[in-house]
Amino acid sequence: MALTIIVNNPLFVWLAYGGNLKISNEILEVIPADGVGIRFGFGTESSRIVAGLNRHRLSSKGPVFTDKMGKSFQFTVDNITGREHKIQLELTGTAGTIYHMKINGKKVKTIRLEGASELAVDFVMPAYGCQITLFRN
Repeated sequence: MALTIIVNNPLFVWLAYGGNLKISNEILEVIPADGVGIRFGFGTESSRIVAGLNRHRLSSKGPVFTDKMGKSFQFTVDNITGREHKIQLELTGTAGTIYHMKINGKKVKTIRLEGASELAVDFVMPAYGCQITLFRN
């Protein structure tokens, strides 16, 4: 399945597969270019997360932002239907990692990742799309 992923390779430093990466100090910014735009991931030697959308896509108008520690992710989702409805964000990642989820700046969920087991997080997609932030302490 298509995926845009940012990885920290000990030999080559930061790389993006399936996307165009820009690095500014501690912030990584990737514009998905995998042709699908529904999944992104982040991986280092100690942390991993993969996020996927079940019916929508990452906005073609903006990048996915993260920090070099993978403590926060911010991305915009386009609503392809033009009406409010429930969707899922599917997450896998380092077991036991806890992320808080905000939709358009409002905290809506706390999520505990379960390793390779996919976790489906339901939320209401506004008609105009939304900005999702995942962050951990």
